[in-house]
Amino acid sequence: MKIYPECIPCFFQQGLTTLKMATKDEYLQLKGLKEIAKQMPNLMELPTPTHVGRVIHNLPKLITSNYDPYKPVKAKHTEVALKLYPKLKEMVESSSDPLFTALKVAVSGNIIDFGRGEEFNIEEEIERTLNKDFVIFDYKEFKRDLQKATKILWLADNAGETVLDKLLIEELNKPVIYAVRGTPVLNDATVDDALSAGIDKVAKIIDSGTDAPGIILEYCTSEFRDLFAQSELILSKGQGNYETLTEVDAPIFFLFKAKCAAVAEWLGVDIGDIIFKRNRPTVIASRRRSNLSTSR
Repeated sequence: MKIYPECIPCFFQQGLTTLKMATKDEYLQLKGLKEIAKQMPNLMELPTPTHVGRVIHNLPKLITSNYDPYKPVKAKHTEVALKLYPKLKEMVESSSDPLFTALKVAVSGNIIDFGRGEEFNIEEEIERTLNKDFVIFDYKEFKRDLQKATKILWLADNAGETVLDKLLIEELNKPVIYAVRGTPVLNDATVDDALSAGIDKVAKIIDSGTDAPGIILEYCTSEFRDLFAQSELILSKGQGNYETLTEVDAPIFFLFKAKCAAVAEWLGVDIGDIIFKRNRPTVIASRRRSNLSTSR
């Protein structure tokens, strides 16, 4: 997914949010923002917003020496989600279509994201999302591919959201490999965060190696890239993973909430819409060629 003009102020907001999480020292916060401003012209040449996010969210670590600034927030969100788990599990099991309900619960957890510096209430957001319809919903294709697959590669997103992922994993009835970030970045889940959510009880947890807030394959380990290339079915959570993988030819189903104008425009949806989408890179490439032709 390309970088839009609207991304630029968002990059600075993301950087400021992470700097404030990492330190209370205003001098260091300003130093970090100046460094982001200095690098921004070169960053705009990167292929996706998540490539830029990788730089922006790692800079504060170097400037403040705080290498996991979101650690307390991640622990808090995991704790809140674990308290909600029994109620949500009962809701899924009593549903007429448990897999569908588990998808809804899992995507509701995608609001747990501090990249844009917004506050939210997890319980309220789950209730709100459960009353929404998916605007893109490739459910029939997913059920068909799920039936044929022998195992699933799951690309995780945020800590706390991991607890709600567990509900969906339990409904898949297939072996799942759960891939998390290689090092702390934003509030994305690492191995420790996945363990805190109890993912090890339902899936095999692996480290993808990436230090970006999304799966950028060139920054992943060779072992993960081999696994990715061989996977029969991939379930990708979150907007960051969508931004980096939407033009990768792989059997991916993206499950996320459209959180910004750039992603909404790219998909032709509204901000706040929930998406469950089969990857179709050739369709996207064709659309981009058409847009370029029209703009000439």
